[in-house]
Amino acid sequence: MSLLDIEEILQATEKLTTPSITNLTYAKVQKYKNDTLQRIGLPREKLKEYNKKLKDYRYCDDVSDIQDGRFIRWISLKNPDDLKLRNGAFVSEILILNNGLHVQCRNRNRVFQIKYDECEIFQKLTREEHILLSVLSNLEK
Repeated sequence: MSLLDIEEILQATEKLTTPSITNLTYAKVQKYKNDTLQRIGLPREKLKEYNKKLKDYRYCDDVSDIQDGRFIRWISLKNPDDLKLRNGAFVSEILILNNGLHVQCRNRNRVFQIKYDECEIFQKLTREEHILLSVLSNLEK
C-alpha cells in the first residue's frame, strides 16, 4: 500500500468492529495463521497452498473475533485424514447450544452450522483492517 491518507486511517479506525486487531501486525497475522496450520499437522505442500489461499485472512483464536456478515473459511478437525480448507461462507450468527458453540453460516441459498470447537476458522480481512494492519506494521518497524 502506498502512503496512507490520514483521513482514510481515521475512517478505518472508526469502522473497526474487531478491537483485537489493534494488537496485530501483518507479521503477527501471518505467524498465527502459519502456526495454526503447522499445529494441525499439514504436510509441507498443503501448508504452502493453504497459506497462499488464506493470504487475506486472519486466524480467529477466539469466538469474539468472528463477526456476523463476515466471510470465513475453515478446516474441520473431526477427521484428521481429511483436513481440507473449505470454500467458505458468510457468518449469520453465533449460537450457544447444549453441545457447544456453533457458527451459523450461509452460502448461496444454503444455511448450515459448523461447530466452533471442531474447526480452525479464518476470517477475511476487511479494507479497514488492511489499512490498520499496514499502519501498525509500519509503526513497529
